[in-house]
Amino acid sequence: MNLSVIIPVYNKELYIADLIEDLLNQTFTDFECILVDDGSTDKSGEICDRIVETDSRFKVFHIKNGGVSNARNFGIDKATGEYITFIDSDDRLYPEHFENLVTLISQNDVDFVISGLENYWMDSDKKTYTFAPYKGKKTKSEILATFAQVQKDTGIFGFCVAKIFRKNLIDDIRFDTTIKLAEDFDFYLRIYKKIDAIYFDDKCYYRYLQFADNSSQIVLDEKIDYFTQLIIRLRFREFLISQGAYENDNKKIIDEMINNYVFFVLFYSPIDLLKERFNELKKVTPDELIDSNGKSSLKKIILFLYKNKQIGFIKLILSIRRILRNTVRKIRGA
Repeated sequence: MNLSVIIPVYNKELYIADLIEDLLNQTFTDFECILVDDGSTDKSGEICDRIVETDSRFKVFHIKNGGVSNARNFGIDKATGEYITFIDSDDRLYPEHFENLVTLISQNDVDFVISGLENYWMDSDKKTYTFAPYKGKKTKSEILATFAQVQKDTGIFGFCVAKIFRKNLIDDIRFDTTIKLAEDFDFYLRIYKKIDAIYFDDKCYYRYLQFADNSSQIVLDEKIDYFTQLIIRLRFREFLISQGAYENDNKKIIDEMINNYVFFVLFYSPIDLLKERFNELKKVTPDELIDSNGKSSLKKIILFLYKNKQIGFIKLILSIRRILRNTVRKIRGA
């Protein structure tokens, strides 16, 4: 097979049949589709099983629930194609999607292609588009100067979908299964280190569903693992350093991200775990990266105290703030 298509599936019975229909309608047919049923408790697995009975290009693997990264890694290990592309099981495709990606990567002497997205909503005619930030083949050196700004504005370097790459790029690369948000970006950062050029496609044949059931697109602030998100931004910084691009706007943007996440780790930490979080931050974040000159007064204070190792004052301030917040909520609810 020329192309391996990897699709993690978890409780998507409302969507997976439509996606399978889109796969059957692709104008490019030399592909294998690896459906990884990640311990679904609905009828997703049964729907996947039915297509295997009629089309040998489809393979279904039922595994114990281990999360989307584990499912993608499983799919990678089973892939036999020269190229790999990922699809989310609640999304849709235009018929030209595979043919377009394979043509671009095979005819432009590149190892990696980034395409655009059509964002759509269920039961609505609304559509928006996330376009690739450039057009055509670009060397890595051409995109590095604006890499952080483009990622901040569009997120496109980190989207798992609407991309195609050569399988031999990831012999030693897999998704970090400890990461539950932005794991895609972490995965692709390690690939970007290994490539010389990317082809940017101006088409949007991938249809990205917004706000689907079971979607991870919306996460409450209190539920985000900010420490892990900080680790990803520190890896982002390491990537820029390794490419000689940790300077100017790249440095300004990534340093601001790091400071924000240090603050968020402390701000959202349970008070009884605050000292533990403080010590974890000190182990991974160089003090010279901490800038207490931000716009938010509270952020300025917390980062100043953090940099000066004043955990007691941080705990006092955040405790008082939470007491006041809870008191206000009780008064309003009375």
